[in-house]
Amino acid sequence: MVGTSALAVAGASGLLKLVRQEGATTWVFPEAKSTKAAKPAKPRASPSSSAVSQKKMEFEHDAAYGECVGTLRWSERDAFPVLSPWHLSPNSTPPTLVGWRDYLEMRLASDASGTIKVEPPMIDGLSYPLSLVFALQKLRLSPPQPGPLFLLIVGASSKAEERLMRETSYWHELLHFFPKAKLELVFGGPEIAAASHGKRTEHAGGRLTSRCFHGTLGELLNAEPRHNSDDTIVVGYNTGMGNASAGMAKGGFALMTGWLPDLIALLRLGLVAVFTCANDYSDLRGELVIFSKLLHAQVVLPPQRNPFKAATVVRESHELDKCEWSCSSCFLYAVCGREEGAPPLPPPGDAAALEELKKLVRKTGKMLAQTQTPSAVP
Repeated sequence: MVGTSALAVAGASGLLKLVRQEGATTWVFPEAKSTKAAKPAKPRASPSSSAVSQKKMEFEHDAAYGECVGTLRWSERDAFPVLSPWHLSPNSTPPTLVGWRDYLEMRLASDASGTIKVEPPMIDGLSYPLSLVFALQKLRLSPPQPGPLFLLIVGASSKAEERLMRETSYWHELLHFFPKAKLELVFGGPEIAAASHGKRTEHAGGRLTSRCFHGTLGELLNAEPRHNSDDTIVVGYNTGMGNASAGMAKGGFALMTGWLPDLIALLRLGLVAVFTCANDYSDLRGELVIFSKLLHAQVVLPPQRNPFKAATVVRESHELDKCEWSCSSCFLYAVCGREEGAPPLPPPGDAAALEELKKLVRKTGKMLAQTQTPSAVP
C-alpha cells in the first residue's frame, strides 16, 4: 500500500480508529458519554466510519465473577469477523512482526480508496496468536524438527482462547510464521469447560493440533510428564496473578497464591514461559515481583509494551484521567528457569514449605496493594 493509506476501524465497540499522522499510527479512543463510574457506557460504532459491518458483535462489559479482566468479552451470540486466506507464498520467508500497521497492510487487502477495513473483535482475537509470534521472534526460538512444538496455554478459558480456536482461524496464523513446524496447542485451565476436557481437533492437514485440559498446569504436567524444555513452551494470557487491586486484597490474594504451584513447576522444568498482562500498574508489577523477588526466576524477555495488544480498553471511570483499567495483552515478558544461586524452591509434596511461601506472597500482595497507583489509560 502507498504511504498515505489509512486504517479505518469500526464495529460494535467504536473504541478504536487507526489513522496515519505524519507516517505514524495513532491509536484513538473516542471519549465516552457515560456518567457511571463503575460501569462504562455501552460502546457505539463511530458514525464517521465507512467500515461498519452489517452484523456487529456486542460487547459484554461485566466479566463473570472470578474471571480475569483481560478475558475476551465479545458476545457469544455473534460471530467473529472472518479472516481472509493467507496470500503470501508458503515458500517465502515469514515476515518479522513489528506492529499492527505493518501486519494489517501485509495481511488484509485494501479497498479502492486504499482503506483497510478491520473491526475491533478481529484485532482483539488476533492479539492472542500475534502476541505469541512476536515474543517467540524476539526470543529467536524455532520449533523443533520434526516436532511437534507443544504450546501449553495456561489459565485458558473456553470463552476466550478455546473459543477463538472453535470459531475462527485466527490461531492458524501461527503456521504462517512457522511454516515448517508442527504445533500442538493445549488449552488448559480451570475455566476450560469440563465437557471440553480431552477434546482434540486437527487443522491444516494435521500441522496444527488443538486439545483441551480442564485443570491447572501442575495437573497437566503430572498427567503428561513427557513435556520438557526441548519441545514445550508455556503461554499465559492476562492471567491476573499479579493483580493487587482492592478486590484481590479482600480475597486474601487467592489468585496469587493459587498460581504458585504452577509457577514452581514450570521453573523447576526450565520451560520458557511467555506471559501477557492487561495493565502495568497492577498485573505486570505484581507478576514481576513474584517472579523476580520471590521465585528468583530468570527473565529472558524483559517486560515491554506489546505492539499487538487488543483494541478494547475497559476502564473503571470515564471522568478520571487515571483510574483502574485493563487492555488484553497490553504488556508481555518471558521467564525461563532461575537465577544462578537462587534459594531452593519448596520440594514437591512439602505442604509446609509451600505454605510459608504463600504467606510471603500474601505479605507482598498487601505491600503492592498499599502502593498501587493506576497509570494513564492507553
